[in-house]
Amino acid sequence: MHADLTGALEQINKAYKAFEHRGQRLSKEQVRKVLKYGLSKGYKTTAELTDSEVDTILCIQICYKTNEPCKYDCKGLCRESC
Repeated sequence: MHADLTGALEQINKAYKAFEHRGQRLSKEQVRKVLKYGLSKGYKTTAELTDSEVDTILCIQICYKTNEPCKYDCKGLCRESC
């Protein structure tokens, strides 16, 4: 599903419940951050946001081996321990 950024932001109290990233539901504040970021970049829909952009917005560190959120909060330094 690709949501209209402006419409989703206007309906944030209901719309946030439909948002997920990497299989995890997002909080209202996380959705608000992502939507505002998209609008600031001139995007119209969530389809224009990349996973890496959302990772950066939400400060999610992704394991380079598993492509999943890092379990160790290693900031990318655990290349051998993952």
